[in-house]
Amino acid sequence: MEIIKVRHFIKNLNESGKLHPLYREVFEAFVEQNQHAFEDDTHSNVDGVQDKEKVEEDFYQSYKNLLGYLKKRFIQSETKILPEELEALIAQLKPAVLSKQTQLLILQSILNYAKKHHGIDSPNIPSIVTLKRDKPIISPVELVKLPIVDCNGLMKL
Repeated sequence: MEIIKVRHFIKNLNESGKLHPLYREVFEAFVEQNQHAFEDDTHSNVDGVQDKEKVEEDFYQSYKNLLGYLKKRFIQSETKILPEELEALIAQLKPAVLSKQTQLLILQSILNYAKKHHGIDSPNIPSIVTLKRDKPIISPVELVKLPIVDCNGLMKL
């Protein structure tokens, strides 16, 4: 089996653009993961198809920019991706959480595809985890136990 070099793989992705099976697979996963956002846009806007096309153009632009970063950063990597080059690339990504999360998703997909189809090994990608807390629920019993409530049930001023 011929060993595919990292830069050749990136060049092939760049030249194929939207026609490469990796791009289609990653975009479909992105759409599936963010389906709720598309549904909200469709209800609020009659022309939901245009919004979806804009989202795809924005996604494709992120994809192309990431490929450009890969091409610039992965100079020493030949048959496997070096951790220091990957760390430098991740440090260069946009700081906004949502766009960085999208770029990390694309990057992870590219690296998974490279490993599966071409045997190009790479270190793991860090992920952004957003924790959401439930709003606290205060019951009437808890309200009565508050220190501002007097023993007679009257509130202190």
